[in-house]
Amino acid sequence: MLFFLAGCTTEKNTAVSRAYHNLTAHYNVYFNGKESLRTGIEKINKSVEDDYSKVLPLFKSSNPTTAKAATSDMENAIVKGSKLIQSHSITKKPKRRKNRSKAYIRFASKEEFNNWIDDAYILMGKAYFYQHNYASAIANFSYVVRKFEDEPSRYTAYVWLIRSYTEMERYVEAFEIIQRLQTDEKFPRRLAGELAAATSDYYARQHSYIEGIPFLSIAVKQTAEKQEKLRYKYVLAQWYQETGNPEKASQTFRELARMNPPYKMAFNAHINAAGTFTGTGDISKTEKGIT
Repeated sequence: MLFFLAGCTTEKNTAVSRAYHNLTAHYNVYFNGKESLRTGIEKINKSVEDDYSKVLPLFKSSNPTTAKAATSDMENAIVKGSKLIQSHSITKKPKRRKNRSKAYIRFASKEEFNNWIDDAYILMGKAYFYQHNYASAIANFSYVVRKFEDEPSRYTAYVWLIRSYTEMERYVEAFEIIQRLQTDEKFPRRLAGELAAATSDYYARQHSYIEGIPFLSIAVKQTAEKQEKLRYKYVLAQWYQETGNPEKASQTFRELARMNPPYKMAFNAHINAAGTFTGTGDISKTEKGIT
């Protein structure tokens, strides 16, 4: 065991050392940091009481009061991410081979050989974001974009850069990234919902609801997490109200009410469905929903 551990120093770049540091980085450090982030986000969402008389913000974390709602959890996530980088980063190049294939040359040209380092920077970036330390969040996400330009993680970093710039009202920079990702054929489908939500928020902050509606509609369809889907659906109905489309608003509120939302959201959806009725639909469906 001692000989094995001696061969697993980050000063060496071998198959054994890479496997060891990838394994320990993932299960000993990153997992715990990610759990702290998840717990913190739950606390933030529970700390906000929505005012349904107003257009809801797309993300509860945008509320200024949430910056300190999960301080210890976010700090722990940052510590874990930093520890992962300090203890498990492998930047030393592997031994030069005599017969070098294209795959080997591509591998050897990398700057980082631990698969979890980019994830650690994103973890820290998200934790800073939820603390409303947007400058530090941007620094971490930007580092991933620069240093891991061939890794899928750069797309996650780009999406969170949009959210960070939007929170800081740096709309020009946010829009530049939105345009870049919309024309990127390699953009992963798994992030389509997150990108659509971030783009929707970009438009909402500028009260450009008409431009944001198509993107929020995509976010509703693409988002798998139920609470997010319900919130996006409710906000979408509100945006239809704000843009003078009461029939579509009423329809969307009725659809939401059938998705088994929390009581308060369901109650307000029923009331709004009735309140926005214009006489062009089936009023019996609205009355049935309220009763």
